Amino acid sequence: MKKLLLISNIPAPYMLKSIYEMQKYFDTQYWFYDDIENSSRANWWKIERPKNAIILDNVLRYKAKYISLNIKEKLEKFNPDIIILGGFSIPTNMYIYKWAKNKNKKVIAFSEFLRDKKGFERKNFFTKLLFKFYKNIDAIFAVGEHGVKYFMNFFDKNKIFNIDYPNDIDEHLKHPFREVRQDIKILYSHRLIDIYNPLLAIDIFKKFNEKYPLSTMKMNASGNLRKICEEKIKEYKLERKITFLDDIKSWNDLHLVYKECDISISPLNFSNGNNSITEAMASGMGIVISKNVNFNDVLLKKSKGGFIVDNNVDSFIEAMEQYMQDKELFKKHAIANREVVKEFSIENMTKKYVNIIQKL
Repeated sequence: MKKLLLISNIPAPYMLKSIYEMQKYFDTQYWFYDDIENSSRANWWKIERPKNAIILDNVLRYKAKYISLNIKEKLEKFNPDIIILGGFSIPTNMYIYKWAKNKNKKVIAFSEFLRDKKGFERKNFFTKLLFKFYKNIDAIFAVGEHGVKYFMNFFDKNKIFNIDYPNDIDEHLKHPFREVRQDIKILYSHRLIDIYNPLLAIDIFKKFNEKYPLSTMKMNASGNLRKICEEKIKEYKLERKITFLDDIKSWNDLHLVYKECDISISPLNFSNGNNSITEAMASGMGIVISKNVNFNDVLLKKSKGGFIVDNNVDSFIEAMEQYMQDKELFKKHAIANREVVKEFSIENMTKKYVNIIQKL
């Protein structure tokens, strides 16, 4: 059995769960530069790690840049045949790439498109120089169609494959169909940061609640805008209507949040694809996203199972009200979305990775 190594920044739960599927095909190890508690993710993201998933020791860290001081020793000991690098710009990933090519190993990069702080594509001189360094890479797992188009600017199109992260959605797919009711529950599942625009979500709910006074909203609890969101909720006197998801106990309980809610809203300023929207689609929720969301917009256009709208209050309200006025719309959208997103489950996504790897 050939040996496969995947190396990434943190042990996201869906990545850890994918190990069990990948192990069916390869002698697999996943290595991570950092643990959950040192990231921006909530502590309930931390789940038990399989024995073949390790947190690297002797790692120097600066933001998302990592330098492993003993990576050569570990590579020589495991001696993988195939390596999947989680990203291009991590210094140790660059070293691993050179080590692997010198030993005729197969190397794949798993990456979203590179972007600046404002979310725009990076195509500057330094980006071109970085990709020139990786010119002999065997394949690129590009996240979504936007990622594919981006990497075609730098690499042979035959090396680029459209993929996604594995999504832990098996339980979501079992959720019951939603029904129209006056005490409808809205979900804003994204972190409370500028790029995800939580203040607009509060504005949207305020107007929605004026029309449907029994409605409530649950919001993600993490992010640097938490205090500002609380102040705005208090200003609008919605403390009893909007609650934060502070009581999630574990990753395996996360799907229950979706099960209890009816409409997912994503008034994001930018996202290159969002697992929480995919999870909401799998759950059968009503879906409303802004035009600024990549990848999920492609899924919704394919399924016709939700609304892609301008990023303002009135556009979101208009879409949300369609769920309130059409008794069959929840079920119709749920069936269509589940058919589209099931291919992104951990099992099915891993099979896609394996099929590509075996062709290299």
